[in-house]
Amino acid sequence: DGVLITAQPFGKSVKQMDCGPVNVSVGYRWPGYTYGAPIELYDTRMYVGAPLTAQQVLNIATAPVPPSPSFGGTDQQRARDRCLYMTSPSMIDTTWVDPYGHGCSWYFNNKETYPAVCRYPGVSDECPIACKSKQECFNIGTYKKYFAWKSIRRIEVKTPNGTVCLGSHKTVNETLERCREWRKTKATDGKVWQWERDLEQRQPGTVRVNMTECEVLESSIDPYCGFDRTQVEAFTRESQANGGDFTLGFWVKPVGAQSYAADGRFLPSVHFLSSVSPPFANVMFGPFTSGNKGEVRTRSGCTGAEGPGVVGSEEIEFASSASKTDWTFLALSKNNKGHLTGAASADIASDSGRMTESQGSWDMCLEDPAALFSAIEVNYPMLISPVMMVPQTLPFGMMQELYYQEVGPMGIRAGPLQANSERANTRIGVEKRDYVEKSALMATPIIFQKRVYPTSTCPYDYSTTWLEDQRPKVAETCKEPFACPDEVADSPEAFMSCPGAAVTDQSSFGLQPQEFEGTGFADFLFS
Repeated sequence: DGVLITAQPFGKSVKQMDCGPVNVSVGYRWPGYTYGAPIELYDTRMYVGAPLTAQQVLNIATAPVPPSPSFGGTDQQRARDRCLYMTSPSMIDTTWVDPYGHGCSWYFNNKETYPAVCRYPGVSDECPIACKSKQECFNIGTYKKYFAWKSIRRIEVKTPNGTVCLGSHKTVNETLERCREWRKTKATDGKVWQWERDLEQRQPGTVRVNMTECEVLESSIDPYCGFDRTQVEAFTRESQANGGDFTLGFWVKPVGAQSYAADGRFLPSVHFLSSVSPPFANVMFGPFTSGNKGEVRTRSGCTGAEGPGVVGSEEIEFASSASKTDWTFLALSKNNKGHLTGAASADIASDSGRMTESQGSWDMCLEDPAALFSAIEVNYPMLISPVMMVPQTLPFGMMQELYYQEVGPMGIRAGPLQANSERANTRIGVEKRDYVEKSALMATPIIFQKRVYPTSTCPYDYSTTWLEDQRPKVAETCKEPFACPDEVADSPEAFMSCPGAAVTDQSSFGLQPQEFEGTGFADFLFS
């Protein structure tokens, strides 16, 4: 399929082969089979000189099919026998629906149980991803995925206008200090007007956190929804090495009526902030006026291309509205290095639906070259999956595959019932259970037992040191949200001890001390 797997010496050169002057074999040694199987060859070529490069091999494989009357069929029929690369426009599910209202998603969900449904007229051409109806070319490449966090999160709003989640590199105090410093220069800031214009261009009744007011910013920060910035930095480094190409993808789901905007719709509003003060985002998913269903805005950190102090923006509308009851998949695949040849573009996925935009020579510079985002603003309560970050442009057909693979498992994931802040403040009591004082079976033998007090000081220094080393482990077990009895923390011998002084002045199990070759306790033997 044009993918170069390996290049290495392969026996003798052609002129040294012992297979006659005109016979060349592929897969076995002429004139008889050694190891191989008969195959049908359409075209065989031999190139003189050094081995072809991987790009040359790919160019040959993707070139137009050469005419060959002996092969039979038309050029178009022969072309249909070839594989298709995932980047091919033919490897994308369309918005087609059958006469019963079933789209490609329905066929994907039912093909496992009823494989024949994909033979319905028109399905194979319209739903190549859902039905795997077209031969995908061999691909040995893989893409690396990064995640800002590891599990589904429930984001509640800290203020009526939303919540801000900080990256692990900044504390709340550091963020506020930066805000107060920036406020001194706000009047001359060349980019804050972009944030203000975004506010004006939001759909009526939708909200955003006013990050230009430090007190409002402070009240909106949720310390329990922070994320690992090191993952974002590693992803950004690879993305920049790939010319700025990247893919972001995540799932969202409302948590009830409190997730809806004023008009009763669920309008996901997630802003990936590269800077908090001044507020600036290279990527925003939100309910802006240019897209009734919601849209993605991508913004360049470079100024001057469209006018003094002006940063360029691109808006792409969602193909479909977010569900009010189920999970919705949102993704952005950005081809940025194409700006060098005037071929920059962006694909937006809402579930399996696609909206695409050609962005020509527009270059999406990062506001912070170290990280695509340093904070995340969420404006409505919602469940949100781990944010997938891929440092390359994924073909839209591959994003549709991701949707089909995950839509079933996501459908049964209810997500957490509480936000991280509530869970962190919940205490789970740990009860210290002592041995039962007496059991039920009595025997006639009498046992004489000497008892001692527990102590953390042992006869040998090694044992004393070992007991001391166990205290941090007990303390770790009793950390929040677990709460152990006070005696465990105050008295080391309460959980593990060595034998101490003899008990001679108090009863034990209701028995008084007696003298018999020393002080001890006599009783019938119980088992």
